[in-house]
Amino acid sequence: MKYDIWRDAEEKLHALYGEEIHLPVTARYQREKKRMQNTDMEMLLTFLRHLACRFRELKATFTLRGRTGASFACWLLEITDVNPLPPHYYCPHCRRIEFSNEEKYGWDLPEKTCSCGTGMLRDGMNTVFLPEIDLPDSVHMDLDIPGELQDDVQKELLAFFPDQRFYRRETVKNDMVRYSFLPKVDGPEANQQERIIGKPTGNVQMFIDIYPHFFFLNAPKNALLWDLCRKTEVKPDQIPCLSPELLRAYFEYKLPGNLYDSVFKNAALIKAIKPEQFSELLPLLGLGHANMEGQEQIKAQIQSDHQVLYDYDFFFEDIYDRVLSFLRAKGVFNDDLAVQAANLAKSGRFLRRGFSEGIQIELIKHGVPESYIAYLKKIRYVYPRAHMLTNILRDLRLAWFFINHSSLWDEMSGKYFIKEC
Repeated sequence: MKYDIWRDAEEKLHALYGEEIHLPVTARYQREKKRMQNTDMEMLLTFLRHLACRFRELKATFTLRGRTGASFACWLLEITDVNPLPPHYYCPHCRRIEFSNEEKYGWDLPEKTCSCGTGMLRDGMNTVFLPEIDLPDSVHMDLDIPGELQDDVQKELLAFFPDQRFYRRETVKNDMVRYSFLPKVDGPEANQQERIIGKPTGNVQMFIDIYPHFFFLNAPKNALLWDLCRKTEVKPDQIPCLSPELLRAYFEYKLPGNLYDSVFKNAALIKAIKPEQFSELLPLLGLGHANMEGQEQIKAQIQSDHQVLYDYDFFFEDIYDRVLSFLRAKGVFNDDLAVQAANLAKSGRFLRRGFSEGIQIELIKHGVPESYIAYLKKIRYVYPRAHMLTNILRDLRLAWFFINHSSLWDEMSGKYFIKEC
């Protein structure tokens, strides 16, 4: 099967941004295309696009996990709702695009009218996707889905790849199913049952980790959203999840704690700081997910002085951005060192193995303060911001039901959430 995602991606690109595409947009697109073309990513993204269409028919959603959600190609193919470009306005009528330095995130931009008289759309959440490090030799995709659709996903896989075999593995609690691609079937097409291998035997074991694979995780929030959409005949992508009223309720912490991506343990901190936009809220959500030495002390510092929050970085992209800003202040515009520092810090390799002398010398030489290097050495793990943003969009859709269908929310949410403060 030939996978031609680029024609479709470019059609969407021109439909939104016109024939004369701005350089930042084309540069981002071409960087991803160059790295992903003729790789297994084409195959995985082609199927995910098909699955996204199938889920929309069912009024269901999946939530793309990990840094792949920061891919511009994924956004153009409607696999993710998060536009990763820098903050910008674009006009749906005359296709004018205008980048902005007013805000860090496009969802925080004020309303604006285009010179043609049309209200401009605001987007661009400034998420970094670096195919050079984000796409290892063995690629995989992690998705949150309604658990009831696990069987449907398997049927779609088998139908979409008619000559493909898969190794299927379930966790003990059956909350995650993994499908690893195996060598294709030789000879006559095997029946569906024979194409799903439950136990790795013979030479199958050697292929499990080196071949591409999908993880489909049973996500209660996705299941609840699906239930609510079916009950009300509402399509998820038609929910005005970025409306000013809904965002105001979200920022003011007037929603159930579980709609803050399960970080209601930080409720006191969020209520104390009273974020008014995403640039203030996201670090708090990142702090709830990050794992680092001295985390409680950091929270105490922020509680007493809210500005301390911006001295730390809790997402992979923020580490990259911070190191890159230090380098650019020294006139260094090659981002290789920023890529390397962010990639090593995100999974705690500086904490476990220490800085190699060479990297530390290079960072200091190019203007990275020793205090920031000391902070990177404390990180065990930080999430990608793109991962958090996809979760936020799902949670905002759920919040719309909480606000607009309160009795239905009360009736159904108890099936999925334990009541919390």
